[in-house]
Amino acid sequence: SLHPAAIFAWSACFVHVSDIGAMNPGGFAPDAQDIFTEGFSSPGIKLVDRGSLRQDVWDTLLNMVRNPEMVALDLRSLDGVADYFLIVSGQSEVQVKAIAEAIEERLGDLGARPWHVEGLEGRRWVLLDYVELVIHVFHERTREYYLLERLWGDAHRVELGLDRAD
Repeated sequence: SLHPAAIFAWSACFVHVSDIGAMNPGGFAPDAQDIFTEGFSSPGIKLVDRGSLRQDVWDTLLNMVRNPEMVALDLRSLDGVADYFLIVSGQSEVQVKAIAEAIEERLGDLGARPWHVEGLEGRRWVLLDYVELVIHVFHERTREYYLLERLWGDAHRVELGLDRAD
């Protein structure tokens, strides 16, 4: 008979196996005993508090990225991959990389680490995945091509107050 407090089985969801990577990028660890062996690292802090993105996170993002085309989408009412998307664009590949690195550094100052970063080398579409918040930094031409705002058109747009932010 099993002890009531004993763990007798565990399971894993293979959603991001190719990106979290186990011992090698793109690998899989069938002998993993815990989530850390699997290669998963969760953010250091919660970015969402009581269903809303923390105000200090919004303030940090708005103070450092003054992009008139910046759009925030609330995906909580949809079957989205995150609670919020923030979509930002740069006019050059250098600017796209600089914006993404600055966001990662500033949110890191708040104690947040991205769960996954993708596209930093390509500099056309950088994705910073903080689990509850996914930040998309596009080159403006790439953003026009993919039209992510239209793809997630049923999402509620979050008022960012950019017309008042100075």
